[in-house]
Amino acid sequence: MSTRSDPRSLLRWRRNPVAFIERHLVNPETGKLFKLLEAEKQFLRLALTLGPDGRLLYPELVFGAIKKSGKSAFAALVVLIVLLLFGGPYAEAYCVANDYQQAQDRVFAVCCRIVEASPLLRGEARIGADKITFPATGATITALASDYAGIAGGHPVISVFDELWAYTSERARRMYDELVPVPTRKISCRLVVSHAGFEDAFIAMDDWDACVDPGVAPVLQEKALRVHVGVDASVKHDTTAIVAVTFDREDQHVRMVNHRIFQPSKREPLDFEATIEATLCEFMQRYAVCSVHYDPFQMAAVAQRLQAAGVPMHEFPQTADRLTAIGSGLLELVKSRSLVVYPDADIRLAISRAVAVETPRGWRIAKDKASHKIDVVVALAMAAHAAVQGSRVPPEPPIVEIFVGEVQNPVREAFTPEW
Repeated sequence: MSTRSDPRSLLRWRRNPVAFIERHLVNPETGKLFKLLEAEKQFLRLALTLGPDGRLLYPELVFGAIKKSGKSAFAALVVLIVLLLFGGPYAEAYCVANDYQQAQDRVFAVCCRIVEASPLLRGEARIGADKITFPATGATITALASDYAGIAGGHPVISVFDELWAYTSERARRMYDELVPVPTRKISCRLVVSHAGFEDAFIAMDDWDACVDPGVAPVLQEKALRVHVGVDASVKHDTTAIVAVTFDREDQHVRMVNHRIFQPSKREPLDFEATIEATLCEFMQRYAVCSVHYDPFQMAAVAQRLQAAGVPMHEFPQTADRLTAIGSGLLELVKSRSLVVYPDADIRLAISRAVAVETPRGWRIAKDKASHKIDVVVALAMAAHAAVQGSRVPPEPPIVEIFVGEVQNPVREAFTPEW
């Protein structure tokens, strides 16, 4: 059989997709034909059941199993079966993940390996960096990151979400909403393949309390103090938080300088100009602001205005890898007692509600309830990450005044002291 098989062959294999897999698809890890588990066989028989009108009876599919049990390989098999046996001409399949690299590395990569290893499919497909094309039917399998705008208008016969428990960003949720089964297609489904995930307290409260110095207070103004700022913004639902920190080169620790938390509501959405813009402009007057890091998803227009006003704005898209980096960084600072913060009940509450989510790349900050507000934790992590990165750049040499001749004509020279 090939992707150009006659209707009788397709009908025969549709009735028994398990037999098609075990007779024609090769496991690239073993070089032998796949041998499905009994649970996988039962799942396929139910998942691919058609009603009297030819529609899938179960367009929403979930397959869960323990870690390292071959979930990605099974998802790839389902994608190939739905696309080739049920999809018809120009069928579209999408392998979705939190970011582009992960989308390529998971289910899509396994699809590529199965196609390359299976003689039945090898000569029927063209494999690219992020797309597999079957020219005979026009069917495609595409690796897709969390870009809901880019997929608008798509008509997939199947979309696969790998490890859905780790999808916590707004763009990831919108991606999931965008790729609903297409009601105008008889064959269209959405498959979630995941284990239960793992959540734990992000920071133990004893560790956090050890970083709190009762003798430290917010710095109201110190124009020579170099600070880095993190902004986590929300218009209606979550809080908006702004956190400024500095890096103490002498003591080698990050110190929280100041913060603000704003609470919007559905009736009174946050006025970014009166809150974020005003606060950042105020911080510019009070401190030597080195950088302001923000997610451009909510703040593109605000950032443009602030940049024009001289505020050093730096985009920090909250992708999975970036959130993992700042989360791991903040956790390391706390555990090593390299973070100094002043007492604040709201921040402590947010820390207690933050959980750590295990991802393939490390630990990431998240929350276990939608009502919990942890935006100040994310803003702190962004600012601390920027401060640590900035500390690796040697400071500019100080400007020292050397008076030559008469006092009325000072000569200012920059030099590096010997200390």
